[in-house]
Amino acid sequence: MAICVSASRQAAVGMRGGDFVFLMVAPWSLRFQQEILHSFDNVSERLRLGNVGAIPLNLIAKQYEVYRDQPYYWPMLHDFEGKPAIVAVYHGDLAKILELKGQIRQRFAPQIGVGNGYRRDAIHTTVDRNEFNREVHIWRRYFNKGGPQREDPLVALI
Repeated sequence: MAICVSASRQAAVGMRGGDFVFLMVAPWSLRFQQEILHSFDNVSERLRLGNVGAIPLNLIAKQYEVYRDQPYYWPMLHDFEGKPAIVAVYHGDLAKILELKGQIRQRFAPQIGVGNGYRRDAIHTTVDRNEFNREVHIWRRYFNKGGPQREDPLVALI
């Protein structure tokens, strides 16, 4: 049950223009979560929010399976495993969102430090349509647990 982002479905629920973005606030960045989410709220519309109380190893492995052959893959997964994170879906101008992504990563990098053989980022975002659908599907059970309770246009899409 991924979010369908076809133009016809966007139009059917009144979503014109813009792109859908999956966002994860990493465990080591949760102390900055309000500032990060507020920054994204200023440049795009938050459609879904989820609180992952303890990241399951199988889900983070699916998220980062593209890095499976990298030497840092398992240390990175274990760095995430069992820790909390925030997941969200935004809709907005892709250029503004990508600019903000870079600013946030740069701003919080000094406070985060490095992982075991890999760079820790404050946030993970996905803007590619196929990757977006795949990642929303991975984390779908966490959306709106403790998040916004209002009805929104994605109810018909998830």
